[in-house]
Amino acid sequence: MSIFFAICIIGIILIVAVGITIADATKLEISNPSNNTTDNDLPFDKLTLFGVTDPNATVAVYVNGSQINSGNITANQNGKFNYTVTKLPFGETLITVVAKAPNKSPSQTAILYYTRTESNSGEQAAMNLTYNATF
Repeated sequence: MSIFFAICIIGIILIVAVGITIADATKLEISNPSNNTTDNDLPFDKLTLFGVTDPNATVAVYVNGSQINSGNITANQNGKFNYTVTKLPFGETLITVVAKAPNKSPSQTAILYYTRTESNSGEQAAMNLTYNATF
């Protein structure tokens, strides 16, 4: 009887411990620019991101692996946020976005591939959005 009781207590402790350490993931959705935006739909040297996450979550934006906003983006009480990435160079730029709400695990990573080119016909830009596991 005492062994069964001890096993039950250990099981309850493990369930509680696992429940405490596994938090819900913060949601993240980039609503604008939309996926596969090209040409004149985008400005060429900057990109304004609009998104939705959990209310009051902090949002981190990275360009080519370096955080550029110092964590100073906070979603409003409805979870909406925006941020403008400026001085986008010619060529390919990798922009990643991660959100983190209090008492939740980080969101999946929004990955934006931004390409800026110049030709005889003028500048062009293209953007592709995907989501991946948190990095």
